[in-house]
Amino acid sequence: MNERARFLQGVGLRLLAAFLMTAMSAAVRVAAETVPVGQIMFWRSWVAVIPICMFLVCTRDFPNGLRTRRPALHVTRSVFGAFTMAMSFVSLAYLPIANAMALAYLAPVLVLPLAAFLLKEPLVWGFWASCSCCGRR
Repeated sequence: MNERARFLQGVGLRLLAAFLMTAMSAAVRVAAETVPVGQIMFWRSWVAVIPICMFLVCTRDFPNGLRTRRPALHVTRSVFGAFTMAMSFVSLAYLPIANAMALAYLAPVLVLPLAAFLLKEPLVWGFWASCSCCGRR
């Protein structure tokens, strides 16, 4: 596959991902009117196991792909992931979808200073310049 085709495929996949995230957010919003958020989280997580396992079977990496060499870090990531999903789904229950999604897209801007501070990652001035322009008209 040539570079242009890979680029177009990447753009298409990213747009599909954004559409699917919006559809999931709308489904969570509707479901949260009658179902507890914990139950929505359970079913979202349980249903996600099916395509993950199918992918691992197709790549001939099942069940080895489910093993980890760092169980403590995996548990830590899982706790943060569950907490993040809970807060995201609760925000969808309380806020209009547009507001909740706009706040969700703020996350990359918040990651920059955290990456520099916590992970000691070097950030070039272009990252800070682009963040300073966000939200300005």
